[in-house]
Amino acid sequence: MSILKYITTFFILITTVSSTVQAQDVSQVPFTVDPHLPNNQVDNVGGYFSLEVEPEHEQELEVTINNRLTDDLTVTMEPVNAYTHPSGGIIYSEDASENAFLLDDDFAIASNMSVEEGSVTIPAESSVDVSIDLTVPDVEAENLLGGILFTSEGIAGEEVETEGEESNFVVETEVAIAMAVQLNLPFETEQNFSFGEAGFLPNNAQIYLEMTNEAPFIQNNVSGEYEVYDDADDMLMEGEFGSFNMAPMSQMTFPFRWDHPTLDPGTYTVAVDTDINGQQITEERTFTIEEQQVEEYVERNMPEVATQTNDQPWLWVFLGSLGGALIIGTVMFLVFRRK
Repeated sequence: MSILKYITTFFILITTVSSTVQAQDVSQVPFTVDPHLPNNQVDNVGGYFSLEVEPEHEQELEVTINNRLTDDLTVTMEPVNAYTHPSGGIIYSEDASENAFLLDDDFAIASNMSVEEGSVTIPAESSVDVSIDLTVPDVEAENLLGGILFTSEGIAGEEVETEGEESNFVVETEVAIAMAVQLNLPFETEQNFSFGEAGFLPNNAQIYLEMTNEAPFIQNNVSGEYEVYDDADDMLMEGEFGSFNMAPMSQMTFPFRWDHPTLDPGTYTVAVDTDINGQQITEERTFTIEEQQVEEYVERNMPEVATQTNDQPWLWVFLGSLGGALIIGTVMFLVFRRK
């Protein structure tokens, strides 16, 4: 008898804040979200809210949620903050992480937005309008950034059959769309990008480098090149990263893949030549790879090698004992032979 199982897959569709806004592919999603652009919307910007505002300004925003299914659809809504993703670019989430967070709570503007109803059920092939209340924080900034996350309930798809008496699966799809809300205030601020510490992540053999946008605006066009040297000043690897944007007043931990044939304990240097929207910044950071980190990486990714390595002490003990026994036996044989 076959067993029916359910698997839920998540497709996150994010409306990004950039010079080019990707349109939602309506052929692949069960619902879409259209913003009603107000009079204070920045000219020639569509697909998300980009508003000219003053501190403490209050405004009601409105969006239309379109249900493209032939069944009713329930969509939940919640305000979210904007962070810089560890691999670059901007993400929208309710919570920060140790690798992506904000430097100032005033820039966590999810608390300055509210949706009267946490969820709405949309009739089949219909649309509903939803209002969002916004209060601009009293902060001296050039940009503030957040969003509203719209998430559909699990939508059952087709049953996937397998051969014989194997389990069958029904795939459920949960779709999330982040509608960005960018607030543009009448302040001019200066660029303030910096690098923090570098280090090594043994789980997946990556070098990390902290990057910080301490400016109160969206930092566009971060790109660069990097080189990694050992303590003998020999270059082991090189690569490129970017271009990506960073959320205002945000920090993230950017990873570089260890792309060298060997991984040895020691002290290393990562040299970074970065272009920050046309401004060149060159920095170097040293980091250490401990022997324990190398062993941890080997155990996780090359268990056969780790097993052989761990068995070597017992092998040497055995060989040493065997050699000692042979020497003692030879001496005793010679002594008794002389007698």
